[in-house]
Amino acid sequence: MSKRLDLVGKIFGKLTVIKYLGKSKWLCKCICNDFVEVRADVLTRSLKTSCGCDSVKKINLNGKAFGRLIVIKLDHKNENGTYWLCKCECGNEKVIKGTSLLNKDKGTKSCGCLTKETCSKNLPAHRNASHRMSKTNFYGVWNTMVMRCTNPNSKSYERYGVKGILVCERWRAFQNFYDDMFLTYKKGLSIDRINGSKGYYFENCRWVDSKVQANNTKSNHILKYKGISYTLSQASENFNIPYDTLKRRIYKGWSISEAIETTVINKVGETDDH
Repeated sequence: MSKRLDLVGKIFGKLTVIKYLGKSKWLCKCICNDFVEVRADVLTRSLKTSCGCDSVKKINLNGKAFGRLIVIKLDHKNENGTYWLCKCECGNEKVIKGTSLLNKDKGTKSCGCLTKETCSKNLPAHRNASHRMSKTNFYGVWNTMVMRCTNPNSKSYERYGVKGILVCERWRAFQNFYDDMFLTYKKGLSIDRINGSKGYYFENCRWVDSKVQANNTKSNHILKYKGISYTLSQASENFNIPYDTLKRRIYKGWSISEAIETTVINKVGETDDH
């Protein structure tokens, strides 16, 4: 392994190297008295010769307000930008990148408390009440239902909340959902909307097993065989073909009749070469 080149004290443009920081990075002081972290190769190739003061107008954010944040002081600089210590209205302090503060459309406006409050506005007040069911499967069904319809951070929000699929006001309180649905619930069941274009409310919901749920999904592959339409799950059951085998045949380009009528020679190790 080659010996590391000692750059301490060397000058590169407006930068004087102060000390080695590790991972090929050096702390440098600019003639404007700001400090910046720079990689050795960037310095030696003269790719960076100042803290940035010679290329852009220096911006002092001290004392400025951004949403709930007040900038206290400059925290540090590195190759990625300038970072400022900010204090939020809630009392928390957080170091935030300058460009994130200055972005008018998607800029940082709080320490994170604003996002939490925005999400919680759509959640029922009883979410963490003392019903002692927060770790049960039933509670998990309710929580998932509410989150997919109200929380923009949910992975399913685009398929539910964005499309106008809502949870009725009554069911936003867990106790009401419990009163309406718990007596008919069994472990392993999931909640299903009878009319998929409408939201979650008592008259439009039922408990179903995974097979029924799979048959109802919009992404299900529909097979039309001898004038009758089947989902993959239904065809697998009706014609006694392993689900994975039937799915593999269809996605390999087999015709529907071939996929259904061809005998499965070895259900465990079938290769389906075609």
